[in-house]
Parts: sequence; structure tokens; C-alpha cells
Amino acid sequence: MMKILLNYKSYYQLVACLLFASFTWAQTQGAKPNIIVILADDLGYGDVGFNRDSSFPEELGIIPTPNIDALANSGVILKNAHVAHPFCGPSRAAIMSGVYPHRLGAQYNLPNDNTTILGGLPLTETFFPKILQDNDYHTAAFGKWHLGFVEGEHQPLDRGFDYFLVF
Repeated sequence: MMKILLNYKSYYQLVACLLFASFTWAQTQGAKPNIIVILADDLGYGDVGFNRDSSFPEELGIIPTPNIDALANSGVILKNAHVAHPFCGPSRAAIMSGVYPHRLGAQYNLPNDNTTILGGLPLTETFFPKILQDNDYHTAAFGKWHLGFVEGEHQPLDRGFDYFLVF
């Protein structure tokens, strides 16, 4: 009798696990994917583990990047991408707007204040995070901005981000 009781107990545990698994699977059907864009200034192609060739000489310096590697290995790795500009502000402007920075008047880093005529990128440009917001995504940015400094118009919270943390 004890043997049958254990089998029933195991059976019920299995059924409970399967129900939980099917419930979890059902919640992800039709769900939108998470989108994470990591934009790092001056990051070389081989500076992260998932891109680094195994023959890279250790004496040149290897910085372990296990968390970024894990994100990359469980997501999509874009192997043939190019920047619109060789330094931070214009490159960021192109990624956010989808427009070459020269067409926006942002071929240089914008001034770090709001006392100049050029307070930020044109407000007629729709930023990528705004498109995500309009499609029921929650958006956040962490780091520096360099895309405009006029409060109420050009700050990250004005251009489609729900949250912004600057360091």
C-alpha cells in the first residue's frame, strides 16, 4: 500500500509540475519580446567575450564579461552592424532617430547645457523609445544622454523613456 501511495504522490507532483509549466508557457504565447540595446562608447568588437576569438592573447588583457555574454547567447547577436558616426553623441542620435546625424545638425556632440541655440535634436523626429512606448512597452535609459538638455522638450523623459538614470 505504501508503494502505491508514493506512486500517487509522484503522479500528483508530476501533474502539478505539468500544469504549472503549461500555465507559464501559455502566458508567453503572443507576448512581445524584451528589447535591450547596449550602446557603449569605445567598445571594441573583441572586448566582450561572446565576440572574442579564443586565440586572443591573454597578455593583451581580457576583461571577463559573463553577464553580457549570457544576454548575447540567449538572444540575437548582430554580427554585421556599423555606426553612423565615430563618436558618441552623433552615433546615439542616429540610433535613437534612425536618421544620419548630419541630416539632424548633430554631426558633433551637442553642448552640455541649454544656453545655446541648438537645444537638442529636432522635436519633429520620433525617437525609437517613443515608438516602443506607443506599442505598450516600458522604456528605460541608463548612462549619459548628449541629445539635448532643454527640460520639457529634449530630456530622455520627453523623448520616449519612462525612466532615466544618469551617471
